[in-house]
Amino acid sequence: MKQSSIIESLRQDNEDGLVAIYQLYNRPLIFFARKYCASLQEAEEVVSEAFLKFWERRSQFEQLDKIRSFLYVVVKNLCLNLNRKSRFIVQIDDISDYEEVLLEDTDFLMQIVRTELLDQIHQEVNLLPEKQKMIFEMSFMEDLTIEQISAKLLMTPNAVYANKSRALATLRQKLDLKNSCVFLLILKDLL
Repeated sequence: MKQSSIIESLRQDNEDGLVAIYQLYNRPLIFFARKYCASLQEAEEVVSEAFLKFWERRSQFEQLDKIRSFLYVVVKNLCLNLNRKSRFIVQIDDISDYEEVLLEDTDFLMQIVRTELLDQIHQEVNLLPEKQKMIFEMSFMEDLTIEQISAKLLMTPNAVYANKSRALATLRQKLDLKNSCVFLLILKDLL
C-alpha cells in the first residue's frame, strides 16, 4: 500500500490503513520496546497500546514519518511509565512536535536506527538453519547466556558458541556489512 493510500485509508476510518501501519512498524517497535521492558510480552503490550493511541489520533497524520515518530515516542513514554524509571515524561500535544522530539534526542534516534536494523536482522534470522535460529533468538530475545542456552538445549557450550558464531557470520554476509566492527556494535547486546 502506498503512503498516500495509507493516509487516505486512515482519514476514512478504514482499518486497512491501520493494518498497513501495523505491518510496517510492529516488529521494529517491539524490538525498540524490548530495550525498556522486562519481557517480550510486556513489550508487545506496550506496542499494542501505542497502536491504540495512534488509532485514536489517526486523522491528524499527513505523512508516514510523522506516524513513525509518534509511535516511537509513545512507545518510549509507555515503557518509561511502566518501569517508573523516569519522573519526567515528555507530554506532547501537537503531532508535529513528535518529529522535533526525535531530532532533539540523538540517543533516542540512534535507538530507532538500531531497532530498524535489528528488524532487518530478524528477517534474515528467520532464514537461518533451525538450530542457529533458535540459539540466536534465545540469545537475543531471551537474553540467555551461552551456558543457559547449552543447559536448555542439552548441547555443549562449544556447540552453542559455534552455532551462534555461524549465525552471526551468515548474518554479516547476508546483510553485506563490510565493517565487522559496525556489525558488532549493532549486535553488542547479543555477544
